[in-house]
Amino acid sequence: MLSPRFRNRQFSGLLLDQAFLAGLGNYLRVEILWQVGLTGQHKAKDLNEAQLNALSHALLDIPRLSYTTRGQADENKHHGALFRFKVFHRDGEACERCGGIIEKTTLSSRPFYWCPHCQK
Repeated sequence: MLSPRFRNRQFSGLLLDQAFLAGLGNYLRVEILWQVGLTGQHKAKDLNEAQLNALSHALLDIPRLSYTTRGQADENKHHGALFRFKVFHRDGEACERCGGIIEKTTLSSRPFYWCPHCQK
């Protein structure tokens, strides 16, 4: 993430770049950034060590959780995605973390969902 190739790029585009981390799509991009409380305009070079560490973990943990729960049945035999979106396709709804209203905008030519209250 801190290599010269990636460190100066905004996360809104970087997280969609398959050369950075293959397999991430738009919904994972917004969920990862929500998890660590960052907006898409941030760059790796501007983060402190704690933020970099949190982002590094989220880059692995969020996709892993999503991929392992998608399409499985729970104990009540409910099928479908057990992964619960925190911001994706939730514009106009309350943020689970802070109660702010989730907004939708466009970043890197893709819909971007975020909470302006707790994502700084």
